[in-house]
Amino acid sequence: MTDLSYIHSSSRLPPFRLINAVAVFARIATRYGICSERLLAGSGISLADLDDPQKLIATTQEMAIARNAIRLIPVPWIGLELGKEYHFSANGKLGMAMMCCETMMEALKLALTYIHLTASYHQYFLKIKGNTGVAKFKEIIDLGDIRQYICESEVASLYSMAHLFYEDASVFKELHFAYEKPSYADRYADTFGCPIKFDAPVHLIVFDVDHLSKPLKLANPLVKNSLIKECDQLVSRLKEHETITARISQELSLHQDKFPTLDQLARRINMSPRTIRRRLMDESTSYKNILTDMRKTKAIELLLTTGLPMEKVALHLGFSEVSSFYRAFKNWTGTTPKSYRENIL
Repeated sequence: MTDLSYIHSSSRLPPFRLINAVAVFARIATRYGICSERLLAGSGISLADLDDPQKLIATTQEMAIARNAIRLIPVPWIGLELGKEYHFSANGKLGMAMMCCETMMEALKLALTYIHLTASYHQYFLKIKGNTGVAKFKEIIDLGDIRQYICESEVASLYSMAHLFYEDASVFKELHFAYEKPSYADRYADTFGCPIKFDAPVHLIVFDVDHLSKPLKLANPLVKNSLIKECDQLVSRLKEHETITARISQELSLHQDKFPTLDQLARRINMSPRTIRRRLMDESTSYKNILTDMRKTKAIELLLTTGLPMEKVALHLGFSEVSSFYRAFKNWTGTTPKSYRENIL
């Protein structure tokens, strides 16, 4: 195997992505008796959006819904369940193009090339030595409280897709996860059927290289090439949405413990404060407006996913007094933080 000795995916997380993963969230939540309205609460995504396969949403919106799913769905291994259902069809045009590839190696390279069309939050590094392949992966942004959930869902999704190609094969030889062994570790064994190591230095997947060169049953180069053109169009749509507002919002999502001043932000993104102001003005917004939106989103997240008292929520958001937080929140939502928490929960 000489044509894939080393390859890696993008190190950037796009500020926008397709709504595919959220649609899978909603389907699974419904099975547990959780209505879509509760799942979508605080995300800014509507029920109608779930029926629009072309809908683009902010990555931060998807993360908010992931937190809602973890809080609402009464099983701790929900990440594994989601991943099992996030296979080719959930990846839309890219998933169909992968199914039309001639080999698993070609499908894998396609997935890494168009990773921005998937629900991935990781950068992947693939290396092949002899008959063994190793895929290391690391999170692109600090995933915090959803780190394990995202990791579980991504690896389970990869396994699900590979298993559809090779039903009788042992897809993974070994898995390493860089977090503590969960209480439901037996679910990992049932899902992946291979040796698993927790508390590892890095996340990695060890697999048999021989599988990569086996011909795929549904190979269709003509259809694949047509679908790749559609993938290129989707990538162009994502790039069109990469406004300075989206870029700043993503940068702020990495530092929600303490939002930077405009000067601090300018240094981080290698742009002058004056240029930032001008470009934001061109997009009919301002840094103050973006900070307000981020605080609102973070406030709703803290109210829904934690039991923190209002004093600590206010402090976390940079308000020195609870009364100031109450006034701001009522201005954002039309109701008080206490009422919002009680009505949603």
